[in-house]
Amino acid sequence: MSTGIQKQSVVGSATPRAGENSQPITVGPLAGEVCLEVHSHQAQRLIWGRRRTAQKPPISGLIAFASALNTIWQAVEEGDPYALWWLIKIEAGIEACGAYLDEQFLQVSFFYPDTEILSVDTAESKQPYRARLAFSNPYAYRAAYVLGEYDMLVRSCHTLMFVGAGQPEELQTVVALAGHQIRRLFAIPQGFKACQITRDDIRQHHQRAQRAVELMGLLPAEILTGEALPRFVPTGVRPVTDARSTAMKGSVRLRDNEGADEPRSCPEEDKLS
Repeated sequence: MSTGIQKQSVVGSATPRAGENSQPITVGPLAGEVCLEVHSHQAQRLIWGRRRTAQKPPISGLIAFASALNTIWQAVEEGDPYALWWLIKIEAGIEACGAYLDEQFLQVSFFYPDTEILSVDTAESKQPYRARLAFSNPYAYRAAYVLGEYDMLVRSCHTLMFVGAGQPEELQTVVALAGHQIRRLFAIPQGFKACQITRDDIRQHHQRAQRAVELMGLLPAEILTGEALPRFVPTGVRPVTDARSTAMKGSVRLRDNEGADEPRSCPEEDKLS
């Protein structure tokens, strides 16, 4: 069985010794496998999303999110400042979603029974869904991690409902609102429109730059000057100035039309079984 490790054939005493002229063996590129394992059907559906139907609007899942994010990542490599702005929005969205889930975990933890009286293991599927991930940038993997956290939250709420801890309506609301946060995050890349522009195009008021403003709004000054950068950027992308990287505050807030509206009732796909 091949182990993927390069081996050198050795014949007689031909093994290179220190100081001898010999061609060193080089290793191949580093590679590995990343898989996301989920146990709830709510999380599984958010991996692939939902296509538009006559009755229901589409839902962007993790795979569609990663695909759209790849377009943004490539645009950043080509010097598109709007793509850089969207990376900052996505980073802020991931951090906000993660913080929201952490808060929900904390609230749900208070419902668990006293372990000295009743020991409760979090429910898990006998046949979990395992998706192999092959993304091209760190933000897609960070979003996958957040989706895994959502899956854990759903399992916790299911467990508490099963053992009669906490109010069913309250637990159901936790799942529904958390699912909304995930869908809202996955919808952020949809607002980006590739216009193939550069900072010089914007400074020179090129027609493409005017079109970008119409489609995506006025570019924040911190992006145009290069003072703001997300934590992760493609190789070679550096600040234009000496200012340190910073996640913008006011300019990264999602506009009202970005993402889905707050759920007024629990969507069918979020309901606990």
